[in-house]
Amino acid sequence: MQKNLRLKNVLLGAVAGVLITLSLAAATGAVRATWEYKVVSSYSVTNDEINKMLNKLGVEQWELVSSTYTAPGDGSGNNHTRYVFKRQR
Repeated sequence: MQKNLRLKNVLLGAVAGVLITLSLAAATGAVRATWEYKVVSSYSVTNDEINKMLNKLGVEQWELVSSTYTAPGDGSGNNHTRYVFKRQR
């Protein structure tokens, strides 16, 4: 009798936990996000130009994910920075 009662309590606790988790997920909008990406390359630009570009993309809800700098020694003759952005669809 006590084993059955303990088992029922465990099952009720598990069901309550699942229901609470699902209701919190629904309340916070926890849905799998889909993203779109944008790659921007810049060649020998000033910091002011980069700041303007970053601020403009920020207003458009783009988030900087990474940037890569390539020095002039790569054979291209100029420095090059590639920025990768993402935003939720």
